[in-house]
Amino acid sequence: MLDNYTIRYDESTTLMWQVTKDDHLSFKMLYEKYLRVIINYMRHNGCPEVLAEDLAQDVFLRLWQHRKKFQGKSMFLTFLFGYAKNVLHEKKSAIFGMIAFSDCDVSNFVSKLPSPDTIAQRKDITRCLVKATFKLTQKQRLAFEAVYLNALSVTEAAELLGCSTASVYNHLHRARKRMCGLLKNL
Repeated sequence: MLDNYTIRYDESTTLMWQVTKDDHLSFKMLYEKYLRVIINYMRHNGCPEVLAEDLAQDVFLRLWQHRKKFQGKSMFLTFLFGYAKNVLHEKKSAIFGMIAFSDCDVSNFVSKLPSPDTIAQRKDITRCLVKATFKLTQKQRLAFEAVYLNALSVTEAAELLGCSTASVYNHLHRARKRMCGLLKNL
């Protein structure tokens, strides 16, 4: 079902297409436009300023290294935040891995693992949510992804999307309303 939608490319997605062709100027424009956004995302997820800046640099380094992987199946922001989420997750995993497990009771971790039924239910819910988000309008989906999936504030999302905060609230309201209707039918 997901093949039946078309993506209208925004300026950033068009620039990313140029980056896939090794265009350094387009990459610089994306870097300058989104560096602060990625730093804010990292800080919002608990990173101190200095670490957030380092992680943001890592995100853009990976973006350049893997530029040929961009296929245009999603908007550039979705692609960028995918890298940001992965970099953040790897950093948190590395930090967690440095904690000495000798001080911990491993049985506490094992008893908190979800059951196979719970895992299957979560996968079904996630699948339904993904299908429903693709049925939103582009503006609704971008606002929804920015605020709910990427944990940006409404003000940051408005700056990122180039619209007013009132407009973002409006898109979020319509997205939630439409999502509720779509999820009831699934």
